[in-house]
Amino acid sequence: MRIAISLFCFGCALTAQTAPDTGEGKKLFEAKCGVCHSEGSERRIGPGLKGAKDGKLPDGRNASHDTLLKKVNEGGGGMPVFRDLLTEKEKESIIGYVLTL
Repeated sequence: MRIAISLFCFGCALTAQTAPDTGEGKKLFEAKCGVCHSEGSERRIGPGLKGAKDGKLPDGRNASHDTLLKKVNEGGGGMPVFRDLLTEKEKESIIGYVLTL
């Protein structure tokens, strides 16, 4: 029982340390993504991102942590590759923020 509780508490501590900073994510989004993507439904150069928290973008595409990270890292369809232009922490902060929209 002690081991299970210890592991649970250790897991909670790891989650707290790695949780994305959505405040920083919003700032980064505005600086790096906002020219091409809106936080609403309207399309700019790229799709609006409203609805990401529910798993779908306004254009019907799936929105999950993994699909967003893949798009950020690989680009495509007019989106540039950001793999080496953002740190892992910056990517996680931006994705964490987008998943609140």
